[in-house]
Amino acid sequence: MSINSYEAAVNLLDKRGAIYSDRPRMPMIKELLGWSWNLVVMSYSEGFAAHRKLIQQRLSATVVAKEYRPVMYRETKVLLRNLLSSPDEYLHHLKSMTGAIVMMITYGHSVAPEGDEYIKLAENVRETGGGAHGSVLIDFLPWLQYVPAWFPGAGFKRHAEYARSLHLTMRSEPYEEVKQLMAAGTAAPSLVSNLIEDNHTENNPEIEDFIKNIGGVIYSAGADTSVTVLTDFVLAMMRNPHVQARAQKELDEVVGHSRLPEFSDRTDLPYISGIVKESLRWRAVAPLGVVHSVTENDEYRGMFIPKSTAVLPNLNAMLHDSERVYPNHDDFDPTRHIVEGSKDAAPDPARAVFGFGRWICPGRFFQENDGHSGRLSAVHPRPQAPGSWELLGPGDTDKAGPVVCRLLRPFDGEIRYEQESEC
Repeated sequence: MSINSYEAAVNLLDKRGAIYSDRPRMPMIKELLGWSWNLVVMSYSEGFAAHRKLIQQRLSATVVAKEYRPVMYRETKVLLRNLLSSPDEYLHHLKSMTGAIVMMITYGHSVAPEGDEYIKLAENVRETGGGAHGSVLIDFLPWLQYVPAWFPGAGFKRHAEYARSLHLTMRSEPYEEVKQLMAAGTAAPSLVSNLIEDNHTENNPEIEDFIKNIGGVIYSAGADTSVTVLTDFVLAMMRNPHVQARAQKELDEVVGHSRLPEFSDRTDLPYISGIVKESLRWRAVAPLGVVHSVTENDEYRGMFIPKSTAVLPNLNAMLHDSERVYPNHDDFDPTRHIVEGSKDAAPDPARAVFGFGRWICPGRFFQENDGHSGRLSAVHPRPQAPGSWELLGPGDTDKAGPVVCRLLRPFDGEIRYEQESEC
């Protein structure tokens, strides 16, 4: 069942969350690929609630603002330097920035400029498509998971075995490295090290396993979602130079040329805030959200919904509802999110993008801050050198991704740096 309106999603997934908060079985994803530990697809249970409680200790709005913003700010400066030195490689630089932020915050790991083992591991997982090839067929015919890997036509099984080994490595290796560094007294502060210290894992192997899962899911999903959002932003600026020009004008007026914009400037930058919201709306990272499952029979507006029905929150439909919510929905228009005169702002797309009910994304404050930092850096380089960016191009970028997320094809484009004549 597809939910195509925000109102229906709230009525069912939020208000009736007690029966709409489970996940389907998903044998390919959970069993063959070994993703059952991943919070995104985990069944709703006491274990799920325990994971959420631990995550909220270290990803609350307060913790993100106090402990993680400095990391984002530092990596933003690195991004600007990289863009100045090699602007043609901007997609690589965006991936490097998001990967560096995720690894430092999650594990205290300082990413090597080139050839970092953990960034390479994440790239390998991405290149396998998460290993989800054949998942639709196996979800409908679960007995296929028992077909031997050598059997003709069972290439999906061999692919899944390889992907599973990558997933388990991603979950365990950086966690074990943190533990070793903590034992040696040389671990940098991180989400994982703080959770280990705060929850006395030496006496509770179950909690230790939960923390390992949390680190793994942030590592596996955090960088991918962030880089997709930022690359969509670059695409929007390339296609809408008037938006980029107005954003630079607002930054010049509010921030000036002597420093980088900071998070505290956000309330004084309504057009930039509109760009952040419009980036979330224009091209949803997960167009069909994450599937829910109903735990008992239900009825909604005269429609019978049987137990175990798979329910998809169709974010693409909600965020492109031109009749009721977002006129001219294909246009990238930040002004739709700004109150002007008697015009009300459009609904904040974050209310849909970050999920519903008991499955609202616990990393939403991290994602909002990370994305805001990256977008600002792309239109305000002047503290590094006087001038402005011009983003030129590109073609289409859509590409389906594994499980829930949309990935991006590389697209042609150019970031050109323009020196200011008076400097």
